[in-house]
Amino acid sequence: RLLALLLALPHGPIKYSHALPGLVETSNNLASVSVESDSDVAKILCSSRSSICTALDNTRDKIKSIAFLAGGSVEQSKPYPGWAPNPSSAILNVSKRLLSKKLGGREPVVNAVHAGLECGLLIEKLGGNVDVISFGPTITGAHSPDERVDVSTVAPFFELTEEILAEYASSG
Repeated sequence: RLLALLLALPHGPIKYSHALPGLVETSNNLASVSVESDSDVAKILCSSRSSICTALDNTRDKIKSIAFLAGGSVEQSKPYPGWAPNPSSAILNVSKRLLSKKLGGREPVVNAVHAGLECGLLIEKLGGNVDVISFGPTITGAHSPDERVDVSTVAPFFELTEEILAEYASSG
């Protein structure tokens, strides 16, 4: 039954974004399987992500259903809230315009990532109707003992943050 369960569980990208082609919208990572010694109990850890909350709920429900069909039980922690990309975001447009000035008129590169970002938490805590972006200095090895920040990239992003806030404060 364990092998059948593992084969039935979704793993990898489940759905790609319609708004941003090539961007994974929903995924599940079958992260680990452990079997307790001298036991017939297996623990399976899955990490599900989605920028769309309902898609995340559906994925988690599917995992729970598959486990129940295999005779298992499921413990689920609170999911990390999603954050759907908004290419026409007002704060994104302001940020791009201000950054373009710093880049001598060059258009800044904007992309989206399939990861848990704090923006989803902020949107949830602030009631859902919030325009947000995520940007910052160059970081390598994130969330590991090798995590590093390129110090020379901190000041320019801090200055850009000040400019964005100043523009919003003057227009308010």
